[in-house]
Amino acid sequence: MDYSPYYFHRNVRPEYPEPEAGRVPRGRKKGISNVLLLVAVVVPVIAAIVAANAFTGGEVFSRLGSWLGGTDGAESYYVLIASKHSSEAEAVAYATIVRSSGGAGFVTQENEEYLVALATYSNREDAESVHDKNPGTEVMEVAAKYSALDKTDKSFASDAKKQFKAVYAEFETVQTEFAAGGISVSGAISALTPFRNDMLMLKNAAVENPDGDSLRIVDAYFSNADAVVSGAYSPDEFLPVLRYAMCAMVFASR
Repeated sequence: MDYSPYYFHRNVRPEYPEPEAGRVPRGRKKGISNVLLLVAVVVPVIAAIVAANAFTGGEVFSRLGSWLGGTDGAESYYVLIASKHSSEAEAVAYATIVRSSGGAGFVTQENEEYLVALATYSNREDAESVHDKNPGTEVMEVAAKYSALDKTDKSFASDAKKQFKAVYAEFETVQTEFAAGGISVSGAISALTPFRNDMLMLKNAAVENPDGDSLRIVDAYFSNADAVVSGAYSPDEFLPVLRYAMCAMVFASR
């Protein structure tokens, strides 16, 4: 559920003894043979995997990452949590205070608690740095698995993931520049509008590609990007709007 006023609802290697002079230790000779055999087997396999990955546009490496990665191959985002509440009403009220101070004020329910988010980061070090300056906050890792795309067309899902990452990256860049005073509201909107338009086109494609739950995640990205570029915000209002939209995108990507 969205609580923001900016939300627009849209449908040990072993040791060997030193060899006697003129004598080659059998253990080493055998070891070298084993290494050569291993190389002869492994190199062609690696070459085949690399070739298959190139042929499938990166799909093979993506799947290997999913099998071997600690978070199912997903990249992570880091959300700075300002507070936790047992009451939804308390969380919503506190979110208003957070927004008035420039934070996202994004509310999300996790199990039996309602969390109020300040901001999101693609880099843990950045999140930890801000956390250290704000006692009482907590860094929450969110793995972007894009589960809403699990049952949709693979080509569509692959393209959508690339676009989602690009949108978030641009929002993060603009947010950093705006917070530092390096860009105006109008300049930020100009930079973000093409990405909003990309999400609109992706949403139209999702409507024509109804398998799975793809429309839900695409709409989360589009509606929040649209809310940012189409609203008439003052400079004081704009930063919380940006941060809120980024939080919404991150949580939709789980």
